[in-house]
Amino acid sequence: MTFFRWSKFAILIFALLVIVACSKDEKSAPNSTASTATTTKPAAKVPQPITATQALEKMQGFAQKQWAPDALPVQIESEPNSESNGQDGKSTVWMGVFASMRRGEIRTFHWSGSLDPDAPVAGVSGAGSSPLTPALASQMFQSFLVKTDTAKAAEVAVAHGGQNILKKNPDQKVRYILVFDTKSNAPLYYVVYGQDLKKNNGFGVIHAITGDFLRGGKAG
Repeated sequence: MTFFRWSKFAILIFALLVIVACSKDEKSAPNSTASTATTTKPAAKVPQPITATQALEKMQGFAQKQWAPDALPVQIESEPNSESNGQDGKSTVWMGVFASMRRGEIRTFHWSGSLDPDAPVAGVSGAGSSPLTPALASQMFQSFLVKTDTAKAAEVAVAHGGQNILKKNPDQKVRYILVFDTKSNAPLYYVVYGQDLKKNNGFGVIHAITGDFLRGGKAG
């Protein structure tokens, strides 16, 4: 075989090898795409229960930025539901009443991490305002005073009678109400085993600064 013919033969072999290599790359491309699609699949949404202090921080930050820079809490309350019964001190929906001395108004806000279609919109939302009365003004408090969170308040309440209530009713919903008590000069938690303070299977009052159990009771 002459040199010229040998060169043409070598070029032909090289061309065939290139075609085979390209064919393999094209066949492997769909697998690469499928792998990428699998790893970038978005995670499913789930309810987001949080504690009272977490909800307070979110709502107060929103209220001071969007409504009144001097907004302070008057009442923080959980709204237990099918997503979170509140036994761990958490809730997917929280309500907060805030007051502004500068505006002379109070306004209700909600934080929601709920997927329930009947729940408030996700995140923080606010409702209409109403006049600030002297009685409500006396119940305004600084959020930094709340040293004890609802997760701890739940444990304290269980240790002082709540355990018996949960034993009788494992699905018992627990509501948390944080208000300022002028006699104690401190914010207090009402840990309510039931609908509210007028209708429940029992409740405990926890000092929100020290975490101490103060008293308990029951309302039919």
